[in-house]
Amino acid sequence: MPKRSFWSLKRGDEARTTGQSLGQLTELVRSRPEQGKFLRNKAGRGVVTGRLEGRKVKVYQAFGFEHAAFIAALSEMHAKFFPKVLTTSGRWVFAEWVEGKDGTRDIPECARILAEVHKLDTAELPQPGFDYLGDYIIPRFRDAACLGGDAARFDDIIARVKNFDAKSRFSHPDLTPANVIQTEAGAIIIDNELVSIGTLPLLDACNCVKNLRRQERPEFWSHWITLSPPSEKEVHVTALAWMLREIGSRFITGDFNGCHDLLQKLETDPMFGLQDLTFPEL
Repeated sequence: MPKRSFWSLKRGDEARTTGQSLGQLTELVRSRPEQGKFLRNKAGRGVVTGRLEGRKVKVYQAFGFEHAAFIAALSEMHAKFFPKVLTTSGRWVFAEWVEGKDGTRDIPECARILAEVHKLDTAELPQPGFDYLGDYIIPRFRDAACLGGDAARFDDIIARVKNFDAKSRFSHPDLTPANVIQTEAGAIIIDNELVSIGTLPLLDACNCVKNLRRQERPEFWSHWITLSPPSEKEVHVTALAWMLREIGSRFITGDFNGCHDLLQKLETDPMFGLQDLTFPEL
């Protein structure tokens, strides 16, 4: 009997499966067709939706095998917050689709949930095999800096960010209002492709604020600083990390002028990024 292919494509750029090794995955489509013909999201990970043995699922790529195992263990240990992971295959994660009210505009609630997940027990979780700073932010920044000229002059800044000595805790760089789904059982966090363990909780908060309307940002910060007051050192290191993040983001989207401007500000005005997020003076 001939082996069935994993993918079959039909007109309209809709991808569907004819079978796969972990069961019958059907009705497979790209999660965000508006991003073009590619399967990857903005983080560079493959994301599709479909049905696995009759259940609607979101199927997405983790950073690697270890990271997929970390996400699966996280969903089991902290099911209150995360969709159930049905299985993994390589670095693909098969997560149960979450039905509920799309997103939340309750800004204090979003700040509270982010602060709460930062306190999750990670002692029994496997090593994530992925570091948001080391495997995501810094490589993209280095690509921009290398193309722009003398990248070595930023080595001290990168070292300060990487070597920040603080308590390690759970990290979710994509916990935004749109990714908090209100269900009958409570709030469930989706879009977990970048979860890991880190030392800069304020960096997660910056990622959240980036997705808020400008008029909503002061409300978030007022609640965040009460829930998770950062040290002065954390603020300054996060400011550097955020600039690295923004430079890399502009670079991969082809905004080379913006990338150039931020590379200059990284050396002359490293607090610029936090100020642009309306972060309050402490």
